[in-house]
Amino acid sequence: MRHHRANIKPSKKYWKLLLKPAAKLDYKNFHRFSQFKYFTTEVDVIDNLLSLSPELAQVYAYAQRLCGAVRTHDVEELRNALADSVGAPETFETCLTYIREHPDYIENTLKHKDYSNGPLEGTNNRIKVLKRSGYGYTRFKNFRLRVLVMLRTKTKHPIIK
Repeated sequence: MRHHRANIKPSKKYWKLLLKPAAKLDYKNFHRFSQFKYFTTEVDVIDNLLSLSPELAQVYAYAQRLCGAVRTHDVEELRNALADSVGAPETFETCLTYIREHPDYIENTLKHKDYSNGPLEGTNNRIKVLKRSGYGYTRFKNFRLRVLVMLRTKTKHPIIK
């Protein structure tokens, strides 16, 4: 049991390295990682973590493949990766369910990489901040006017009647 706990400790501490793209892992510079008695690279830490569990190694390889397809906007590679996911563990299959149910939306997102909902999210955030700082306007009309002025929005009809 003690040996098992010794294996879990590094995996809990260095889980963020598992999320890092494999191409961005540092394999040249040696660092002192607290769970290891020797200087090592990030790639060696990942190899050590993957050697603890064959299931983790399988999921890591598959997740790297999926993330690589999304990162490079490669629709065909994403389709191939989804087709090859037969041996994935059950917990990972739940993550893939959404992708399989909505392939058209995901492919559309990958094809049109220039579009982003970032500006819309920023506008929503500004409106929420205004709403919080205003402590409630007496009338919705006043709040709407303030939002339109803040965003410098032009309307077809006159704002004030």
